[in-house]
Amino acid sequence: MRRYFIVTGAALAASIVMMPSAGASRGREWSEPANIGPTINTPFEEAGPAISEDGRVLYFQTDRPLRTNCDIWVAERESVHHEWNEPKPLAAINTDTCENSVSLSRDEHHLFFTRPPGDIWVSYRRDVRDTFGWEPPVRLGPSINTDTAPESTARHFASKRYGISELYLYRSRFVGPGLPLDPPDIYVADMFGGPAEPVAELNSPQTDAGAVLSRNGLEVFFHSTRTGIGGRDLWTATRRNLFEPWSTPTNVDSVNTTNEEWFPALSADDDTLFFASNRAGTFGGNDIYVTTRAPQRKH
Repeated sequence: MRRYFIVTGAALAASIVMMPSAGASRGREWSEPANIGPTINTPFEEAGPAISEDGRVLYFQTDRPLRTNCDIWVAERESVHHEWNEPKPLAAINTDTCENSVSLSRDEHHLFFTRPPGDIWVSYRRDVRDTFGWEPPVRLGPSINTDTAPESTARHFASKRYGISELYLYRSRFVGPGLPLDPPDIYVADMFGGPAEPVAELNSPQTDAGAVLSRNGLEVFFHSTRTGIGGRDLWTATRRNLFEPWSTPTNVDSVNTTNEEWFPALSADDDTLFFASNRAGTFGGNDIYVTTRAPQRKH
């Protein structure tokens, strides 16, 4: 069980250390988003992308016919300069229920995803080069999943330097017995123990979810239904170090449309952004898109 982060104990201590500012990233505009093509996208729904560190493996959710019309599929390619091969369903994970909102841990040994009624599960693999080598998944414990509200869109962040391992997720706010749930908020949980807590500076009275962090943890992207350009937009925020609050979120207006953009996923160098959208020109309802930006200048 120790492989599945189901551990308890005190979090590792870390000093508040100043890091280079991430604010300069806002000056680097994202390119015109491109549909990643009909090998991945179909007349069915494709969303929730998760990209491997080497950029050669793409996990995603789709409702194309299989067992439940709600499964996780995976596609591979020879390199980032090659086209995607035909995707295949992830048999070790998919069941007769609905698997969705997939993501990889930073070391790529763990695969997080969601199953009804709104619980986060995780699977482990020994060899990160084995795309289909996932072991039977387990449901994460009560510090992540609750009985009163759904949890989903788990995204892992880790810093070996500061002994940090965290899981960002969304949780709908429980108002009271018999009352409807409030829109979901972004939460973060220490994987070494302790309950998930709301990330107040990223949340609003509307839906806020799908938070994914840059490799250094100083930049975050998420989707929200707060007032923006469309129904669901991508938003971003930065922070000066890992122990300070996030800045006020700003709309990623060069990417968003009057339709919906959601489920962001970052490449390992933080300069390629995958997301789902139902904008004009899709092969179906939601397709997976990609956009890039110029690399950060070295000082």
